Amino acid sequence: MPPLASTVLDTNAIDLLSAWITNDLPSWQPFPGSETAQIDVQAVGSTAQVSFVQNSNRAYEVQSSAILTDPLGWTVLDVDGNEPFFSVTNRPWSVTDPSPILSKRFYRVRVFAP
Repeated sequence: MPPLASTVLDTNAIDLLSAWITNDLPSWQPFPGSETAQIDVQAVGSTAQVSFVQNSNRAYEVQSSAILTDPLGWTVLDVDGNEPFFSVTNRPWSVTDPSPILSKRFYRVRVFAP
């Protein structure tokens, strides 16, 4: 190892760190093996329930919009259980939109990586 505050490169350390980053770190893809998650929306009485599998080491937040193509129209559902939470295991999860189903409404799930 070269002395501190020197310009000498430690090529062994560089190779070791490169191998660790390339080979040993877990993949940070939100949905291993696919590009999208399966999200299910069902009517429960007069409300909508959004269900999905929460993958470990990911946090999720359900959002809704009346206009699918409006990027500024998406809002977070302000309900208990919709706060981003990093689970240590995969688990089924659902969030219920308390707003009555009166017209078209679109849902999406935002994924957070640590």
